[in-house]
Amino acid sequence: IGALLHDVGKIHIEKSILDKPDKLTEEEFEEVKKHPLCGYETLIQNDEINPEAALVALQHHERLDGTGYPKGSKEGDIGDFAKITAVSDTYDALLADRVYRKAVSFDEAVDIIRDGRKTKFDESIVEAFLENVAKYPAGTIVRLNNGLLAMVVQVKREAPDRPIVRLQRKTPEDPFEE
Repeated sequence: IGALLHDVGKIHIEKSILDKPDKLTEEEFEEVKKHPLCGYETLIQNDEINPEAALVALQHHERLDGTGYPKGSKEGDIGDFAKITAVSDTYDALLADRVYRKAVSFDEAVDIIRDGRKTKFDESIVEAFLENVAKYPAGTIVRLNNGLLAMVVQVKREAPDRPIVRLQRKTPEDPFEE
């Protein structure tokens, strides 16, 4: 629940700041940095939300080396679910186009997260994440070496870069072979 609601505090940030097409000013970024605390305060008031879930909203931008926000908490003070959410939220942000920058490639995102283990992110969480994230997840349309289109139907754990695919058919009613 905490991971799903980690950014709920953004409802308290001005839309004009969140949707700004340019780089944020220092003052605007300081406003954005308030969203974890706002999210925590929103969630902790709800008796049906576990306090641990509210803590995820508060801590998902904290980093092991103390460089995160809103409190600059360090490794021992950050909850495990917040550490997990920090990795997945960073990955998601890196792969998304933003008004101020283009998305990075899968390989770049993985490198950034891998480079952050031990300093920004918990090493064991990064390793588990990298073992389970796929460059071509099921449902992805890919172009094969021979130029044909295919849909990924299964990712092989032992060879994640060589998924099982279904080739495209010529009929629009059933575009991929069984």
